[in-house]
Amino acid sequence: MEKKTIGTFIAVLRKANGMTQQELADKLNISNKAVSRWERNECAPDISLIPAIAEIFDVTCDELLKGERISCEPVPEKNPPKAEKQLKAIINRSASGFRMSFWISMAVAVAGLVCMFGISYGFYRPVIGFSVMMLFEVASFVIAVIGLNKARDVANNELFEDVDETTAQKFRKMLGSYSFITFFTVFASIAVSIPLIPFESDYIESVTAPDYYFTVFSKFIFLPLVIIFIVLRSPYMRWVTTGTFFLKREKYTCKNLKKMNVIQFILIVSASVIGLLGGYLRTYDGVNTVYNIVAGVALGCMLADIIIGINFIVKYKEEREILLFPAIRNMLYVFPAFLSDAAHDVRWTHYFADDRTVRYDEWNADVIYFILCAYLLIFLVFEIIIRVKRKKTEKDVQ
Repeated sequence: MEKKTIGTFIAVLRKANGMTQQELADKLNISNKAVSRWERNECAPDISLIPAIAEIFDVTCDELLKGERISCEPVPEKNPPKAEKQLKAIINRSASGFRMSFWISMAVAVAGLVCMFGISYGFYRPVIGFSVMMLFEVASFVIAVIGLNKARDVANNELFEDVDETTAQKFRKMLGSYSFITFFTVFASIAVSIPLIPFESDYIESVTAPDYYFTVFSKFIFLPLVIIFIVLRSPYMRWVTTGTFFLKREKYTCKNLKKMNVIQFILIVSASVIGLLGGYLRTYDGVNTVYNIVAGVALGCMLADIIIGINFIVKYKEEREILLFPAIRNMLYVFPAFLSDAAHDVRWTHYFADDRTVRYDEWNADVIYFILCAYLLIFLVFEIIIRVKRKKTEKDVQ
């Protein structure tokens, strides 16, 4: 009697019946490690367990000891319809459980944010409100982590290997999307509450005024949150679906596209920096020769950006379909770069009493915020267009 034959036969029967090692172990009242050792051919089942194993898999003891079917019917290599249904039932049950934990986690996170604002503006105690909110956010985070780990255990189960790739990818994508939204909601809830904390004191009505809070939120919190969401979502989704944060080189990437993006990026950054810092070159006597030269350089960078984009589109006809939208996006960056000069204003005040002139540099935060939003909006619009076009091309190729 070969131990290897029995262990292999048990493994084949178990998978054919859509059972996990733990489920078989539970039926036999043993540990799953014992089943694993059988299937790795490290040992054989106890003789007293042979009848029970044979009954579970509907085979005879002789067949089990021999390690193969005595009848002419071969053991099916693929899952029968019943096993396929069991696999789908396991996946659907796991997905439903994870979605339920997701909604619970989201509800807890939102409840914490409501408590934060309620305590802050209802009782004028933002620090207490922040503490209560943190309890909710930690609970929300823990619920999401537990739900994600349980769902990933199912995805890493050996039975999951028998599921078709489309179903497996759909399941992992669902895990990535839901869990990322949950974790980002927890982070965003904490971020939007921070402006209330510095203004807390022992005096009544010490909480930040609503209009001032929304000003701070719109200028210093909203945009960073949008950037964080955009930057982290794709790496996180790759980590959940493939186990890696790094993106493999795509077939659409070409040297000319990289070259064009680098050149236009340098030109736009140079024009924006010159526009922001050019005000330091202005002089009190109105002779701004150096400033005018530098301003001309900034304008030249903008024009060069447009010329470079058009040149790449016209010159590389075979890659025009890949270069077109990135080139147009980079050329549109000229408009927010052109406004950068308005973000920095310089003025002088002359005091006749002591005959001295004082220089004042004023930075317009609203203009800077508008420029950043313009850059981000252009990037988002064209990123969506490029990705949609890329997916359409992939479908056409397939």
